[in-house]
Amino acid sequence: MTLYKKVGSKGSISLHYKGIMCSIFPLTNEKNEDYYVKMGNDGIIRHLKDGYGIKKQIKILTSYCELFVSRRYHKQKVSKIDHIIFCQALMGLIKLKQIENDDKNGWLCLKKSKKKKNISST
Repeated sequence: MTLYKKVGSKGSISLHYKGIMCSIFPLTNEKNEDYYVKMGNDGIIRHLKDGYGIKKQIKILTSYCELFVSRRYHKQKVSKIDHIIFCQALMGLIKLKQIENDDKNGWLCLKKSKKKKNISST
């Protein structure tokens, strides 16, 4: 399973489900942690307006995460929109308290580190 490093000016956010790192998104001034968490919240609200109840949403979000992880694990093609929908689904499950944001599920913010300067003695 190959993941491309997507590092923004502020670092990156990695998404995990069932102990598998599934996706990485860049962090910038505009797209910070709150931006990605808001994606899940907005998805829940939009689907409530469309008539999907919470229980139905939980089933759909869980099914999508399972499908996405299966596709990643079996090295099948995953498009950019699939990654975005996975992010929405994962953040939605965290918001609905179906999974905890812990070491196996959820997201991890990876801040960009400062490069150390090499000091040479001459």
